[in-house]
Amino acid sequence: KNCFKTSKLRPVCVLNEEMPKITSGLMKYFDKHKKLIFIWVLFFSLMMIFIYNMYFVKFSFGKSNTNEGNSSVQLDTNEDFEVCKGYINFNEANRRWFDCEKNGYNETVACSLPSKLRQAKREKIGSDGWKKIKGRVFLMSALGVDFNIEMLPHFLDHYISEGITNFLFLLHSKEEDSDNFKLMSKLLDELKTILDETNELYNTNDILVYHEWHGEFTTKKKADLRYKLQNKYLTVDDWVVHPDSDEFHRYNINLHSLIYYMESMDLDYALGINLDQIQREGKLMSVNPYDNILEKQFSLTCRFSLPKFGNKEQKMPIYKAHLRSTSGNHQIYWYETIKLCLKDLFTFNRFCIYPSSNQLYDIIDISHLKWTSDVFEKYNIRAREYKKLGYKWYITFVQENIKNLVINGI
Repeated sequence: KNCFKTSKLRPVCVLNEEMPKITSGLMKYFDKHKKLIFIWVLFFSLMMIFIYNMYFVKFSFGKSNTNEGNSSVQLDTNEDFEVCKGYINFNEANRRWFDCEKNGYNETVACSLPSKLRQAKREKIGSDGWKKIKGRVFLMSALGVDFNIEMLPHFLDHYISEGITNFLFLLHSKEEDSDNFKLMSKLLDELKTILDETNELYNTNDILVYHEWHGEFTTKKKADLRYKLQNKYLTVDDWVVHPDSDEFHRYNINLHSLIYYMESMDLDYALGINLDQIQREGKLMSVNPYDNILEKQFSLTCRFSLPKFGNKEQKMPIYKAHLRSTSGNHQIYWYETIKLCLKDLFTFNRFCIYPSSNQLYDIIDISHLKWTSDVFEKYNIRAREYKKLGYKWYITFVQENIKNLVINGI
């Protein structure tokens, strides 16, 4: 009764007196319109997922440029490339890399890979560091063989030297019967045979899987195939080392020590930064089959892509198997991660055991060997893809920047 005597308490008194009526009214309203409310909540949730998906996938390539410029994609290079003659060598895959039976070529990087894989297996079996890790550590990447096939043996050599002996690859070529595809698949088959032999010898379960992919290259198709590979072959305890085929991770400590530390600290992923690795004089050179690719061929490290082209530097080089990354592997792709988690509720694959996302504090340096002799043709292919998606700003970007780059060097 004294409640209404104090003016400051009057609103509280009214609320206290009317609360049962309010609660009863709300319950009656919810009960009467529960189907409509459920539909609206469901619609709003789906819209939020859709907007998130569109924002991070479709619009994550850069800001739109209102100046559309010329809509032509394929550039006329006949005259322009005369300036570069002498050090640019287009579309000449040095196939002798893979011809290890002939004398004179057995010291190439490609020919040394089988023995290095055997050595990596022996060292891994005797390493207490690798034994401490609960799951397997997979190298996962899309290997395109139409361009820059010369780099791929260096790429495999780099990660085998880090001790990785499990591999998930997308092997892409536009034509199914291309010479480059046959050469690369032959090399991967040889490595797979070595893994099978050493698995029997050491009682291990390492695998090398490559999915053949032919036809036009698109980033969406690449991402979809990658998610299927991950869903099929990975378990929740596994780790993914995920570079593009022109990215070379540079860890400050042994890879197994880094992953064991992340595992023991309940960390789920690490971020990295792409640092451009270029030829010391700034020329767009082809890769040769013998010399160390980082120390001798492309030995200059710099930050060139971000200030000149606005390319994204952030990458996600290492993460746990319950996470999925975006098509360009720049960050966690929560749409696919949550979709996998929801599916797990019905299939019991254990991917939802802990939907955590704790990040390693240290940033991993990544040597990005993009600036080789075929970079211009790669950009043309991507420009054709983006034209179909309506990204006309990218076509202008190719015409105005890449053309000048190839003519004048970096």
